[in-house]
Amino acid sequence: MNHTPILLGKQKLRDGETFLSTKGPVYDHHHRLIGLFGIARDITARKQAEEQLRWLNEAVRQSTAAIVVSDSEHRVQYANPAYEWLFGYSLAELQGHNLSILLPDDPALREENPVESGNFEGQKLRRTKDGRTISVLVKTAPIVDANGATIGYVSAKTDLTQLKEAEVKAEAANRAKSDFLATMSHEIRTPMNGVIGLTHLALMGDLAPKQREYIEGIGQSAQHLLTIINDILDLSKIEAERIELENVPFDLAQVIDDTLVVVKNDAAAKGVSVSVQFAPDVPRKLVGDPLRIGQVLLNYLNNAVKFTQQGGISVKVEAEPVDRDDLLLRISVIDSGIGLTREQQGDLFKPFQQADPSITRKFGGTGLGLAIAKRLAELMNGDVGVESGVGHGSTFWFTALVGRSADSGLISPTEPTDRRTLATQPGSGTKDYSILWGAHVLLADDDPTNRTVAVGLLSAMGMEVDVAGDGKEAVEKAVAKDYEIVLMDMRMPNMDGVTATRLIREREDLADLPIIAMTANVLKAQKEECLAAGMSDFIGKPFDPAEFYTIIHKWVTGLGDAPMFGAAGEALFGEGIHLPSHIDGLDIRAGLRRVAGMRALYIQTLKSFSDRGDVIADLRRAVAEQDIERAILEAHSLKGAAGMIEAGEVSRFAAELEAALSEGDIVRSIPLLDSLDVEWASVLKAVKSVVDGSNMTPAQQ
Repeated sequence: MNHTPILLGKQKLRDGETFLSTKGPVYDHHHRLIGLFGIARDITARKQAEEQLRWLNEAVRQSTAAIVVSDSEHRVQYANPAYEWLFGYSLAELQGHNLSILLPDDPALREENPVESGNFEGQKLRRTKDGRTISVLVKTAPIVDANGATIGYVSAKTDLTQLKEAEVKAEAANRAKSDFLATMSHEIRTPMNGVIGLTHLALMGDLAPKQREYIEGIGQSAQHLLTIINDILDLSKIEAERIELENVPFDLAQVIDDTLVVVKNDAAAKGVSVSVQFAPDVPRKLVGDPLRIGQVLLNYLNNAVKFTQQGGISVKVEAEPVDRDDLLLRISVIDSGIGLTREQQGDLFKPFQQADPSITRKFGGTGLGLAIAKRLAELMNGDVGVESGVGHGSTFWFTALVGRSADSGLISPTEPTDRRTLATQPGSGTKDYSILWGAHVLLADDDPTNRTVAVGLLSAMGMEVDVAGDGKEAVEKAVAKDYEIVLMDMRMPNMDGVTATRLIREREDLADLPIIAMTANVLKAQKEECLAAGMSDFIGKPFDPAEFYTIIHKWVTGLGDAPMFGAAGEALFGEGIHLPSHIDGLDIRAGLRRVAGMRALYIQTLKSFSDRGDVIADLRRAVAEQDIERAILEAHSLKGAAGMIEAGEVSRFAAELEAALSEGDIVRSIPLLDSLDVEWASVLKAVKSVVDGSNMTPAQQ
């Protein structure tokens, strides 16, 4: 009997659904064909699972991660090509083998790095086919059946050895970049120091009007070039993550004032006013990085002056409490300048961007300043922004997270600004540095141009300068002669400045000698190296005359030690008190160093000395009455008081008189008393003239 066969097939009845169909004949009891039957079974889910499995298998095969699948006994079932490449074994070599073949040979390491199982994520050491031990990041998860029983494991591994090598290379690249920045900073700034310094010295002389105009133009161009150099170096340091912020106490009002001073002359030349307003709740003393806050503010102010042709510029200072210890400082610079469109504002804080290409041609600049301001604000946990309209001026603002200082008061909203004045030559009506006249300075620098500039600036203030061409000569001269300050270049042949400083500091008698680093390297690492060697401070190259004189004044007069007194010593600093550069019989600079440069305290000491009465008459009376003990006590007291104010000859004669009286040598004491009388009278007259002419306020007295 011939029967029609059963037919099997697949049918797609609806989109996304697949059925397996079965068809066959139906016979009656006489075996006659009376019809057909059909059965259809939905296999859509199975087909989708097969498709997903195919895609998953392909994804695992092509994955860059090293993936292995093992059974519950850790026997390899599958490894993708990345796994084969990482460990050097082919799938055929691995399949069926326990994963323990990849454990290190060292028994101790094998015990510390077992085959991973369960849910695990961490680092392990594994061995490759060629015997290398590598570090891998392992992520393992169990494979379970429908009943939840573990039937195997899937594990992905990432080679950390290459990552660590990449980290080492990145660190080396960062160090190389840092070294490059330091070298470029030094190499660029050194000739710039010559251009700016020699221009300053030339302008101090008698020049014809046209010559002065040309040299002033050179100076302005040099300053502009230096600004560009500084911007490029700053941005490079930020991108290399080489800028580290300070966290030191500072006077906010002073930072604002010092910054305003820099731009007020340029603003005044255009007839543009500059003012500042402090909100009522702004503390005077804060903790943060005053240098970077001033840098961002100065950038905003320079732009405001550049783009404002009339009207005014105002600085608004606000502070918002964040918590008990911190404040969010907000400083805004508001100008009446040309303003900006919304489109122009969008790119302002990106590197090398100007609001309009014509701005560079008309006003100059690199477009780096605002990008640096943004990066610095972000480093200080703050932000930047601008609000502007064409023809309606602009408001540039930035914020910085700062700490509260324990001894902080509030700044008066109406407090006058611009209390500080720039340093120029004596008699020019600006800050008086005449006390530096006659100071003994050792200058160590191998560059002839730098020496010319530094000697010129020092000599202009009447300081006496000795020059050393390298560190070795500097050490020899510092040991052989008494100097009040040493200016030490960092990079010199034969012996660098750091080594020379360490050798000088090894001598006990030179432990307190102020040594100031002269460096074009402004990176934090170089500054830390200087401080570690025992240097007292830094003078940047190119020299800014105001900074140059200010730092020398600070250390020659002892003000460098004043911060140890904190707020308690502020009333004794005596800003505005005038002291002569020289008085016969009295070393004023040495006396100031004894009181950490606090002029008001030094004047108080001089006043106390002059109020001693007729000490010489008391001494003569005691000697005449044979009251030797009282005479010795008087001589001893006078010796100490004279030594405190650095009246050297009075102190010396008093000491010799004390010694003669202690030995009972009355005959020798009489001429000593006569000599002391002459010297005492001369110094006493000079001291009283200083006290009377000091212009001390009653509070200072």
